[in-house]
Amino acid sequence: MLVKYAVKLTEEERDELLNLTKKGKNSSRVFKRSQILLLADEGYQDQEIADILKVGESTIHRTRQRYVEQGVGLALGERPRPGRPGKLSPQAEALLIAKACSDPPEGRNCWTM
Repeated sequence: MLVKYAVKLTEEERDELLNLTKKGKNSSRVFKRSQILLLADEGYQDQEIADILKVGESTIHRTRQRYVEQGVGLALGERPRPGRPGKLSPQAEALLIAKACSDPPEGRNCWTM
């Protein structure tokens, strides 16, 4: 089977990935991606890696692709996620902060919800 994204690790990259898999301080995603790259470098096919590591073939394909196109660092890392948009506009947030920092209403010690 022809592999579009062939993984060929240098000695430094291999050592770095082996060190990552030996340390217990990395996220499970980094650990799995390191294992994927190591197994791919050893010549395993995507289906074999998926069976060994219990991950989807698309994960393996994406990890291989990111390694070939962007290098080891970006293949292991996460892309930033946008997160949930804020409920208040910047103007409304500034108004709320200004109100909360002002003196409380008459008869109260502090602002309440």
